Amino acid sequence: MRAAGRVLAALLVLAAAGACGQAASPSGTPPTELASPSATATPATPTATPTETPTPTPTPIPTPYPSGPIGKLVFGPAGAMTTSRVQPTVTALADGRVLVAGGAVSGNLTSAEIWDPETMVFSQTGDLTTARIGASAALLADGRVLIAGGTTVMANFQTVLASAELYDPATGKFSPTGSMSVGRTPATATRLQDGRVLIAGGYGAGMKCLKSAEIYDPAEGTFSPAGSMSTCRSEHSAALLNDGRVILAGGNSNKAPLASVDLFDPATGKFRLAAGRAVQGAYPSVIVLASGKVLIAGGTQRARPELFDPVRRTSAATGTLIHARARAVAVLLPNGRVLLAGGYDSKARVLRSMETYDPSRGKFSDAGLMDTGRVGAFAVTVPAGVLIVGGVANLTGGLPLPSAEFAPFATP
Repeated sequence: MRAAGRVLAALLVLAAAGACGQAASPSGTPPTELASPSATATPATPTATPTETPTPTPTPIPTPYPSGPIGKLVFGPAGAMTTSRVQPTVTALADGRVLVAGGAVSGNLTSAEIWDPETMVFSQTGDLTTARIGASAALLADGRVLIAGGTTVMANFQTVLASAELYDPATGKFSPTGSMSVGRTPATATRLQDGRVLIAGGYGAGMKCLKSAEIYDPAEGTFSPAGSMSTCRSEHSAALLNDGRVILAGGNSNKAPLASVDLFDPATGKFRLAAGRAVQGAYPSVIVLASGKVLIAGGTQRARPELFDPVRRTSAATGTLIHARARAVAVLLPNGRVLLAGGYDSKARVLRSMETYDPSRGKFSDAGLMDTGRVGAFAVTVPAGVLIVGGVANLTGGLPLPSAEFAPFATP
């Protein structure tokens, strides 16, 4: 149990310990309208032959993920990682597979693995050149993955890494690249429209909160300074705006939760402060909507969700979460809605529940249940659907979850 306790501490040390406002309703059976869509199969047409011997009809190949616009999301088991991991990086690759790298369990990990949506199986790939926990990752325009920073020892901020490396899906191998000017964990990594990557904030050595940022240039394999945010910011979230700027929201500044928003403009190389409406706390979900506005919700300070307008640099309240949740996962769906899943409530209960935000109505609605309640999990969208992987099942101890679950984008 000592190892399990260290793992849980490593998961939660990077997030504020705040609780959410209202309690979630007890878990139950998913609504009947969310019944799992069956896989569809297109029967093959028998081949006509001039002989009297009939040609056997080929066995139809089922289509595991129906094409077309998103219908009702129904999550089901999607395999398990070969190793349980806390604070790995999880990156959707250009070919629809998903890379899970590093992290820790009873010790730090150099191993990495790939999830294949066709087989629903995780398989090992090449090892990181350096064990990394709480690193930052971004998919590059050429299909490689940048992984930077992190620590080498769980919950040890004296060994923060400045080094970085690249994963090549074509070879399944990692290789070193340039190093940042300072070690960072957990920073944000956001790919810009020109292909470069903005790395911002995080903790440095001695758990020093950082306000500096830098940019990685894949063509040169080097990092260069990118100015400073309005305040030091760690445990925050970031996203690329439709106009090419980057929004950085929430998080903590020297352990004080933030309400402010920083906007980075690659054209000027400068950050600009914008006022947020509410103190969201650590790890809020930051999702850019089709309208260009940004939904900010689910931080550790149980604040009401807000809609940020990056043109006017103003925020307004929007909707009310059905279950106030912290450390949930969130993804933008193809129909323009936002899915929020899991996390924990004000009584430290891990949630299985999900809900969706509809920008056209400014409201949240019930979206059923996951197979397993998860806190601190990772969610990515791939062409076929949504993958949720890892996290922990309770806040009182235990190893991180190796399991994953997947919901296909089904035809309505």
